[in-house]
Amino acid sequence: MNLSKMPRRFLLNIFIFFLFLSSLIFSNTTGELKLCAIRVSFPVEDDESTTGDGQFLKTANGINCFQYTIDPPPHNRSYFESQIKAVSSYFDSVSYGAFKVDLENSDIFPFGEDNSYELDSSMASYNPYGQSSQSEGKITRLFQDAIVLADLEDGIDFSEYDLIVVFHAGIGQDFSLPFLDPTPQDIPSTYIDRDMIKENIEGGSLVINGYEILHGIILPETQNHLLYEISNDMFSSAGSPCDYQYGLTGTFALMIGFAIGLPPLWNIETGKSGVGIFGLMDQGSNNGRGIIPAPPTAWTRIYAGWEESVDITFKTNIELPSRYKNNIAKVNINDSEYFLIENRDNSIIEDISIDSLQYIMWKKSGEDSITPFINILFDSSGLNFDTNNIVISVPNYDIGLPKSGILIWHIDEQIINNGLNNFSINSNPSKLGVDLEEADGAQDIGFESFFAFNDPSSGYFGDVWFNGNVEYNRANPLMKGFKPRFGPDTYPNTKANNQSETFIVIDNISKAKKVMNFDLYQSLTIKNFEDTSIIIHNIAEVFQNGDNQILFDNDSLWVSDIDSIQNKILIHIPSSKDYLTLFKHNSDYTEINIFEHQDNYTHHYKYEYNILTESILLKNNFNYSDYLYPYIDYHTDSLIFISENEWQTYSNMVLSSDLDFILNEDTKKITTIKNNIENELSISSIEYIVGTDIDSDFQPEILSIDTSGILSVLNSKGLLMSGFPFESKVQAPLLVRNLIGDEKPEIVTKSKDSTLIYIISSKGEILYKINSFRNEKIICLDSFDNQSSLVTNNRIIQFDFDSVSDSTFWSYIHGNNKRNRYIETKNTNTTNQFKIIHSYVYPNPIRNDLGTIRIETNNSNRIEIKIFDLAGYFIKDFYKEDLYDHGNQINEFVWDVSKIESGVYFAKVKVTGYSETNADYVEKIIKIAVLH
Repeated sequence: MNLSKMPRRFLLNIFIFFLFLSSLIFSNTTGELKLCAIRVSFPVEDDESTTGDGQFLKTANGINCFQYTIDPPPHNRSYFESQIKAVSSYFDSVSYGAFKVDLENSDIFPFGEDNSYELDSSMASYNPYGQSSQSEGKITRLFQDAIVLADLEDGIDFSEYDLIVVFHAGIGQDFSLPFLDPTPQDIPSTYIDRDMIKENIEGGSLVINGYEILHGIILPETQNHLLYEISNDMFSSAGSPCDYQYGLTGTFALMIGFAIGLPPLWNIETGKSGVGIFGLMDQGSNNGRGIIPAPPTAWTRIYAGWEESVDITFKTNIELPSRYKNNIAKVNINDSEYFLIENRDNSIIEDISIDSLQYIMWKKSGEDSITPFINILFDSSGLNFDTNNIVISVPNYDIGLPKSGILIWHIDEQIINNGLNNFSINSNPSKLGVDLEEADGAQDIGFESFFAFNDPSSGYFGDVWFNGNVEYNRANPLMKGFKPRFGPDTYPNTKANNQSETFIVIDNISKAKKVMNFDLYQSLTIKNFEDTSIIIHNIAEVFQNGDNQILFDNDSLWVSDIDSIQNKILIHIPSSKDYLTLFKHNSDYTEINIFEHQDNYTHHYKYEYNILTESILLKNNFNYSDYLYPYIDYHTDSLIFISENEWQTYSNMVLSSDLDFILNEDTKKITTIKNNIENELSISSIEYIVGTDIDSDFQPEILSIDTSGILSVLNSKGLLMSGFPFESKVQAPLLVRNLIGDEKPEIVTKSKDSTLIYIISSKGEILYKINSFRNEKIICLDSFDNQSSLVTNNRIIQFDFDSVSDSTFWSYIHGNNKRNRYIETKNTNTTNQFKIIHSYVYPNPIRNDLGTIRIETNNSNRIEIKIFDLAGYFIKDFYKEDLYDHGNQINEFVWDVSKIESGVYFAKVKVTGYSETNADYVEKIIKIAVLH
């Protein structure tokens, strides 16, 4: 399997062959790694298709960069000791000491300073041009040949080492060039694993002296083309050719990353980038000309076990120091998604980066000359060189980033878990498992770019969050003059991956500095609790102080005002998790009834909250030898107990003043009862109902969910209300209340997969898609602080000013907090005003034999429809009179057009009110097309 693709970027792209261990997620990423390094060369030859002559460099033959030469020769044993020290320093730094190379017990073979194992085959034979289908097998053979030859000459005990690294003479075939590659048969850097060995080595395994070698790495001696004579043809015309040098450390670190199980964060099939230059396991391996590879992303470092994130709470100002162990802030979104926030500092001296110093020097030159990047890197970045003039450590591996500031990562563990085994964490650019929220709003990392060199699709300074980011202001012009904000209405935004609202806002982001500041809050008023063990059980006005209190459970049942959890009052210590609460008000106390179900018994505890003493006392304790279900009768305000069987029926009813609805669990049909007359509605497959006055006409409507999760709103005749059925599948419960502040109520429910809370208008429109945890349960819709509120078991979401009565709404699971499933529908309309609300035909055009004329009226007595053809000839009429239902009325008339010619027809609709003279009426014309 050829997985050679990495993100393409001119001279900043490594093309790697690798195959991962199937046990990737169990890889060891802490401790010390013992390396066995093997140096192999090839027969001396002058092959123009490969770089060099097959031997390790002793002197440079290309463009002379003098003291600014990266990885200068001789490339002897000491040189490779320096390379191993360099990669060990990198991992020691970015893991905060948790992982590095065991320098004392790692070895380089052969032991002679200038020796190598010379293979029989040429360099080109291991990567023949135009034979990509054989590349994997040829590369694996190189790995095998090197190990067998090393064992033959020196009898190496490979069981003493964790990882074998084969260094070969020459350059790696690892860079994408903006011109025809003159040396296409150079050998690509490769991570080889068990599957690659199994598929390409005879016998399916590589066993030396009884020890099976499972994986290893192939690397070149250098990545610096300028050390070779061919560089005179490749780069001599460049203004600053020495800026085209690259070190080996980045490639080496990337290969070790694979070997220890750090997942790739790009699309391994297309080579498209996922996190660009902001992470080792993508293009960040070549930051700082390959000398300063980027640290792994915040997620990767946590995954590796090198650090942990810190959960931060809303309504706080956050101070975030620059990257160090456990300086990663975490903001939870839902069960699988969260933001990781880190402060990355690329300064080489106070507030000055390599790029900004280069700019300063250009200005000082009178804008006449640009100091090469490599000069500043070597002279001013604090690099630590050894006696071989190799950079063996860097004070801060973030200095290779394009800018200091905050990086915000959107992590989706579900995508990650689904993609770990097939290495597709970041395969879908629209749904990345590890996604950088790019501050410029473009989200273009991994997408095609029109820029040949400074390619933003690999990542650039505009992706970093800091006050003063002009690219952020370009995407968010309304924020000009303000500090950056990352929220629901910015580009990018804080929505979850399913596009639901999180209402998370990261605001007032400071200038880039060692300790950055930002505010964290939510755009809607959302009451979250720092103590995550708190589970909201119910809502009630226990204190009788004009506002509701929360009753919450964390092993005991407590009550408190919403903003003073610390002043909570203990009510009860339940012995069962299956319990419910009911409340009754008296003049000087609140009666709190608790019913526990356990072992076929019902335990009833009656407490009283004394308003004067602000204390709670247990007044009575009853035991019943059956499961009993209580509710408070709407008419008498009495506490009623019914059996489990009776409750099964009662909980499928909706009661009102003149019309009741009953759902039959067996037939899954709804029956209406009015004046003791039963009528079964035609709609079927219903498994859940609630009731409300959805259109404010003082008539009850039924909200239903069928067996497939379809939400419908029906009038008393079983006809669908306008805007329904709802477009997405949902689950019980359904709650109804006026939350938004208009004249109509809203419907609240959860998506069938439990990841969303929908706020739906009375016309079936989605007003909000609110992000939700899967175990989040909707408790009720009620009022807090005079604001209409959605209450779940772990938060309270507040909307507009509350000015409604709950009597006509279904605000709790069983209608109201008395559990009596009763809605009040008093008709106070005493006028004869009437109107046509809607009149239309569906489908229109009528292509089959039947079309339905739907007339929605208000307070009407008679409907008359006359249909005419285009010439004015009468075709058909319908009428219905004595429409007893006041309020909004829906009537439908089915027109059979099987014997009607195709053409255009007009339906004249006349609606008459209750006037005794029958003189008051309104008319409308419907245009109908018939097509056969």
